[in-house]
Amino acid sequence: MHVYTYYGPTAFDHNEQQSLIGLWRESWAKQGFEPVVLDHKDMLRCDRSAELLKKATDLPTINIKQYEVNCFIRYAAVQAKGGGIMTDYDVMNYWIHPGRLLWHEYRYP
Repeated sequence: MHVYTYYGPTAFDHNEQQSLIGLWRESWAKQGFEPVVLDHKDMLRCDRSAELLKKATDLPTINIKQYEVNCFIRYAAVQAKGGGIMTDYDVMNYWIHPGRLLWHEYRYP
């Protein structure tokens, strides 16, 4: 089962981000997932990518603009892959494995 994250360059240190992605990939793979890092090319495969990119770029923000844009367009990249589980790459997996993904167990009461 795939699990996705999205990486797009920002003003943050590239080497530190790649190191964190390596830890993310390792933690999910140890639990039996197939971790996949998506990027801008994946987002462009979404049929509404141009519209989404324009809207995300036009939004006001107090954060680094490209960081904020990446927070929106990453969902288009996941949609282009057919959907699935997506996490930030700072979310490490220490106990969830594909066999435990019974969605009814994780719903809020």
